[in-house]
Amino acid sequence: KEEMDQKSVIRSSWRKLVDYAEVVADKLSAIQGIYKKQLIHDVKEFSQDAREFRADFEENGPMVQGITPEEAVERLTRFRDQLQLRERKMEMYAAGEELFALRTTPYPELTKTKKEVALLDQLYGLYMDVIDTMSTNRGILWSDISEQLEAMDESTNGFDARCKKMPKRLREWKAYLDLREMLTSFQDILPLISELTKASIKSRHWLQVIEITGT
Repeated sequence: KEEMDQKSVIRSSWRKLVDYAEVVADKLSAIQGIYKKQLIHDVKEFSQDAREFRADFEENGPMVQGITPEEAVERLTRFRDQLQLRERKMEMYAAGEELFALRTTPYPELTKTKKEVALLDQLYGLYMDVIDTMSTNRGILWSDISEQLEAMDESTNGFDARCKKMPKRLREWKAYLDLREMLTSFQDILPLISELTKASIKSRHWLQVIEITGT
């Protein structure tokens, strides 16, 4: 009899547990439906935001013609930061869609912008390195120039090598063409600077240089 009573208690407890599980499952299903609906709504809004962000990038980003390299770098930094925020949201929504067994929503505008930002980072990173180095070179006293020629030549050749390794797509952009021209011009004048530092250069030679250059 005692064993039968225990079985009866177990059956009763099991029925209560099953009933409770069904109640919890119903609640979870209702909550799941709410979150799923909210996710779908948020993803739809985010897709629109991605399109607007891309349009803003094309109209006001670093690839706009006619802006200075410094302005392009400032814009690049701003849009890169904004893109990173959207990438975090994109990952969060993708995780939510996976959780609810939904098809992952693509964001082609963000994908395209990410690729272009990566290319621009390469280009303008090199551009600003060259600008900074050229500025430093201009500040070298003539009395010290002969000691710096080798370093100047090495840095210029290094920039030139980085420039030549740039993706083909970048080579069509104006910033790349400006950079290429800047490096070529400096490579052309380095041998002249080297000649002018030689002891054989006399005052009359400098007068000729001043006359030719108008300086």
